Amino acid sequence: MAAAKKIDKEGILDAAYRLVRKEGLGALSARKLAQEAACSTQPIYENFGDMGAVVEITKERMQEAVHALKTGLRRNRDADYSRCGTEFCRFAMEEKMLFKHYVAESGADMTLVREMSAVKALVDKYGFDSEKADLVDGEMIGYILGKAFLVNSGYEEFDEEKTTLAIQNYQEYIIGTFVK
Repeated sequence: MAAAKKIDKEGILDAAYRLVRKEGLGALSARKLAQEAACSTQPIYENFGDMGAVVEITKERMQEAVHALKTGLRRNRDADYSRCGTEFCRFAMEEKMLFKHYVAESGADMTLVREMSAVKALVDKYGFDSEKADLVDGEMIGYILGKAFLVNSGYEEFDEEKTTLAIQNYQEYIIGTFVK
């Protein structure tokens, strides 16, 4: 008989994060986690006592992944929606469940999306008043959010070059509309 596989606390947490990335936070149960970690539920309870600690630590890891995306999006200080929009769409493709958790299922919590906002840059770069800049910014964020939902749901395949070009073209169109 083969020796039983030993799994440590970190291995359990890694398996929990993999499971959440594949199936979502709602799938995180002791049985499913044990299956993902290729162990029984015993090491989970021995290391954590209950699933509450596993869930909390997994949520922290989810937050870290989202924080990394937010950091990149905050750099949209020059109204370069194509760069941050492409990154947002990449996140929607690569992190399907995290995108669903933090964007699609968050309802009114749109803080992740708002990180793309570039109202000040629009005022500075194009001379828009703040009202026009808000409108342009809203149009661009709405467009990017729509593309990200299409990518996340599988209705549109993510292609970095095509996504960047589409966002650039839309930005040119919107800015041209508001410059008149």
